[in-house]
Amino acid sequence: LATFWFSGAACPPEIRGVALFFVAVSLEPFARLRNDWETGEQGKETIWASIAEGQIEGPCSSILTLYSAVLNSAVTGEGVSLLFCVSSAWSMVSAARSSAELDFYGQ
Repeated sequence: LATFWFSGAACPPEIRGVALFFVAVSLEPFARLRNDWETGEQGKETIWASIAEGQIEGPCSSILTLYSAVLNSAVTGEGVSLLFCVSSAWSMVSAARSSAELDFYGQ
């Protein structure tokens, strides 16, 4: 399905929408959630995936969000939008949460 999306091949819009979903969203977290739900405990893979996501994606997302917010406000002359601020703050919280999770791992 991802090949359809990237190749631009002629396909029905329904298939193209499903392909976009699989390109944009990884299904692995849903599989881990199902496995953890069945056992009733958070697995090691889930913990480490959460830590890695927060430590890698959080700071990068925050920097890119702040950059686009400052650039947008410089070009338009308007202030920084609330959406940019919330998005950046959420990224910072994600990085801080994963740092705490890493610090307390195994204790």
